[in-house]
Amino acid sequence: MANIEELKEEISPLTITLTEDNANVSSFILKVERIFNFILDNDREKIQKSKKEVVYMIKDVLDKDNLQKVNESKTKLVKALQNEFWDELTFDDVEFLVIEIAPTMKYFTQTPKEIIYTNVKDRIVDTGTIIKEIPEDESMNLLLRTNSIAKKLKDGKCISSNELLELEKELSSLKPEITIDNIQKDKDFILFLREII
Repeated sequence: MANIEELKEEISPLTITLTEDNANVSSFILKVERIFNFILDNDREKIQKSKKEVVYMIKDVLDKDNLQKVNESKTKLVKALQNEFWDELTFDDVEFLVIEIAPTMKYFTQTPKEIIYTNVKDRIVDTGTIIKEIPEDESMNLLLRTNSIAKKLKDGKCISSNELLELEKELSSLKPEITIDNIQKDKDFILFLREII
């Protein structure tokens, strides 16, 4: 069994090259490096506490297996989650966590609280369609019923561009958002007028 000083000399250069200025990678490495001392002291309780923190981070990264780099490391991540891996933890296992698993921690996202997963199915109580009723604007209805240009459109007759601009001006005086430019972002202004008339 190597002594702690030899391990520090061997792993310290590795941790410097692995951090890549990523706080999550550095945090993971610090958590894992503490395990060296716990193995030396044969402190199973502290190893289990560290295991919980490390496994939580690994599970979070493993959930992102749709990312190519995470998917490439999937078997290593799964290995580090196995109880057998943690039951007989050695210095080599800790080194494996630092060298192989730590670089994937750049994909770790801290959640405010640990997510609790349950195996409960959703139950649909009711389904339906929600229809929002918009109250009609009486002043708009009055304008569309009494305006001679609007009547022409309603009867299917053609209107000139000057008449169209005049109708636009009257409509926008009631509702400023009704302009040719605004409406034509979604549909033709004449079609819009025919819909509302």
